[in-house]
Amino acid sequence: MACSMIFQSKCKMLLSGIIISAGNGDSMKKITKNLFMLALFFLQTGAWALNLENGKIQLLIEKTGISIACFQKGNAQNIAELKLKDLEITDVNKIDNQSVKLLCSRQTDLILTIYEQSPYFEIAWNSPDAAVSVLSLFFQAEAVIIPDPYIDNYVFFPARQKEKEGFIFPGFHTAAFLLTGGNAMLACSWLEAERISCGKLKTDDSCFNYYTIMIKGKNKLQIGLPAAEGLWQKIQKKLETIEFEKQAWKAPFSASWQINYFQKNEFPHALFTDESYPVPQYDQSVKSIRLYSGISIQKPDIWQGYEQANGRFPYPVYLQGNDFYIRKMNYAKQSIIFDQDYPQVVYALDAPAGSEGETLLPLPIRKKILSGEMISNMAIINIYQGSGICSGTEKIEKIFKSGEQKAKQQEIESILEKMNIYQEHVHSRAREYLDWEVKISDWLGKNMNKNPGLIPVCQELKIVLDDIQDVWKTNSLIFKTPKDFAMEISKVNALLSSAESNEKQDEACAELGRILRTMGG
Repeated sequence: MACSMIFQSKCKMLLSGIIISAGNGDSMKKITKNLFMLALFFLQTGAWALNLENGKIQLLIEKTGISIACFQKGNAQNIAELKLKDLEITDVNKIDNQSVKLLCSRQTDLILTIYEQSPYFEIAWNSPDAAVSVLSLFFQAEAVIIPDPYIDNYVFFPARQKEKEGFIFPGFHTAAFLLTGGNAMLACSWLEAERISCGKLKTDDSCFNYYTIMIKGKNKLQIGLPAAEGLWQKIQKKLETIEFEKQAWKAPFSASWQINYFQKNEFPHALFTDESYPVPQYDQSVKSIRLYSGISIQKPDIWQGYEQANGRFPYPVYLQGNDFYIRKMNYAKQSIIFDQDYPQVVYALDAPAGSEGETLLPLPIRKKILSGEMISNMAIINIYQGSGICSGTEKIEKIFKSGEQKAKQQEIESILEKMNIYQEHVHSRAREYLDWEVKISDWLGKNMNKNPGLIPVCQELKIVLDDIQDVWKTNSLIFKTPKDFAMEISKVNALLSSAESNEKQDEACAELGRILRTMGG
């Protein structure tokens, strides 16, 4: 065993039940405030165990796996078990006060590093390029969140998952499990993966119980147990009015808080349409609050939200300090209905630079293992989209109604140009989705029979993909083409040189505005 005699001599103390930790007395707290505690002890059978901790997270490493604990109110609480399938830890070398090297069977070694003053640790995996390794984590979680680069994170709940197991696309690089109790999260990030799954040990289990990742060759994993009072919150009461109600939950620190909503689908067949909306700080002093691309608080004085695709709506949530307020989500567009029975959680995966949340939450921390290119590939690409049709026509109609169209001709022409850009952008994105649907449907047709076990889910996916074409065929009769839209825009432009009275121009502008809004969706 390649560890120092200092650590070996601690076996009697540890066997008698005394575990060295950062929480055992004031003097120990002072000594270990910025140090990592590492202890090795041997059992009478010759087996060994290694204790590694930093006051934020604790790892008990044995031949068969690793027990992971987080610190809450100074006490270590066991949260998860990590198991290595077909892999046994045979020896251990101390590298420094925060890292150890685990020598394993099958020509594999792992370098395990706890980050300083952080609830996260990293596993650098070194095995032959063709060697496949499987790691599993076991825990109790009430939800799993897969962060989507375009904000609409995927939030899954055990009761809504019919099958015992579901698969996670490796390209997301992160999964966050909201652990029972609301005070901790198990976050897992990976460099590369062959296959990832999570699920329930039994179909009727009320919690997600495990996460499994299959990796090859040299790789890196990052696992964390961030903990704080009220780290996440399940919404217990479904609101029936658009009057705000203050909730008992308080945001424990500054972060990019979000809440999920499940939209009842407008497609002919069922489809997962869970969306996460930001929970912004309440501020009526500003003109508007941009939340992310396509959605904003357009009128903070009445807390009115605006979504580029669906127009205005009473924005449902806000924070005032750390106090949380919520009201019923209700879109003016009646075809958009939210499932009031679907579970909801308030959570955060990201945080502003320099905030407390930046040191706790998975998206800032995963930058330690992911390359800059990987982070860039998952970031939102900001493309200029022009001006929304509803807001654009509203501004123009107000100008015509006030009789200022001649004086504000340049402003009107600028708005019309931006509306044209927006319509071209929407059609371009629609074409991309349609082309993608054709490509994926073609691939499914050629390949789904190669794996009989996947045929049912592939057939289900094919039905949903076909809906994209059906929905487009129906709506394209309304949207028409960018050329048709530009023709209506030119009619508004023509009003600027019209000899008609202001009243007639106002009426014509209002009619053209209705046509443009219809064509804009």
